[in-house]
Amino acid sequence: MTADPAREYDLIGYMCAITATVFTALNIVVMRKCKEVHFSVLVLNLSIWAFVISGSLSAYLGHILGDVRLPDGWLQWVLVMFVAICGLSGQMLVAKALTLEGAGKVAVTRSLDMVLAFLIQVFIFGDVPDWLSILGAVFVLICVMGMGLEAQIHRASAQIP
Repeated sequence: MTADPAREYDLIGYMCAITATVFTALNIVVMRKCKEVHFSVLVLNLSIWAFVISGSLSAYLGHILGDVRLPDGWLQWVLVMFVAICGLSGQMLVAKALTLEGAGKVAVTRSLDMVLAFLIQVFIFGDVPDWLSILGAVFVLICVMGMGLEAQIHRASAQIP
């Protein structure tokens, strides 16, 4: 079986994705432990630290590497603002969800972002993922639906002799 030359995998990209997953999991668990703290305080703290760290890192990398560029043109600025609005809204909703529900359920439900990303990728950008990626997304969707129906599943299983 030959490898598809069009599909190259970047080890650093995978390492960043795995590390981001670890940090996201830690963030969810710690935010759940802070459920007595109002979600806006958590999001404000995250935003301040993100501003300080990303601003410093951008200045440093811009000085050292010289390749840190601001968006070029109004479309890129609109997309950057859209990323900011979606990211901040998502973080606020996760923080609020963690005050109301357990970390496990919130984390599993957040896995729906993979399914939604596939739908956006296909229907808006016309980029169809391979069958293994689609199968993985279907499994995630089934698991999330199972979590949502957990109480009904337990009730039905109690009826079985």
